[in-house]
Formats: sequence, structure tokens, C-alpha cells
Amino acid sequence: LILVLAAATGAAAVPKASRVQGRVEFRPPRAAEWRPIEAGTEIPDGSRIQTSLGSRLEMTLDDGSVTTLRENSIFEVLRASGNRYEFRLWIGGLRNVVRPLDPGGTYQVRTPIATVRMACCTST
Repeated sequence: LILVLAAATGAAAVPKASRVQGRVEFRPPRAAEWRPIEAGTEIPDGSRIQTSLGSRLEMTLDDGSVTTLRENSIFEVLRASGNRYEFRLWIGGLRNVVRPLDPGGTYQVRTPIATVRMACCTST
């Protein structure tokens, strides 16, 4: 398990696949089957993503935040709207480079053994 967060402000948006290497699939909410992800695919709230051996996925938000999902990972987008991000990493590794959050914004990654949460305070 590897979590790396780097803070950098902006509005949250639906994650979009910006770079795909190897076999990466996702299952949107209420879908029965896994679908391949290609660059440009939007990944809605409630989607699960899986990467295979030797695969990698880079997801970008409109504000420029980037999440890179490593091989052999299972990841879920719980919420990515407004200025609140919530993700779950079930297994595997990821790297997040997070833009500075707007006041009231949060960015959270949950794993089976830990939760990493960043929150922005109101400015003075």
C-alpha cells in the first residue's frame, strides 16, 4: 500500500482518464460488466476501476489534480463533485497530486487499514 499526497486550489470535477497503459477496466454504478478505459473516459461517482499486471491509469480532474493508479489495483470513486473528493483504494497503490482546496473542500482516500484526509479551512 502506497499513498502519496501533495497539496497544491480549484474546483473539483469528475475524474477523466488522461493516460492509460496496459489493461485497465471500470464498472460504472449499476453496470453488470467491466468496460475498458481509454484516454478521455469520464469516470462517474460510484465507479470501480481495476488495473492488471503491468498496467497503469492516470486520472485528471478539471482543477489539475492527478491520481495515478498502479498495477494490480482496485479503486473506487465514491464522490468527486463540488469541492469534495472521496475515493477508496481496496488494494494496490496510487499517487495523488492534489491542487490546493477551496475553503470547505476535502480530499479523502480510504483504504482497508487507513484514511488520508485533507481539508481546507476558511481563509482569513
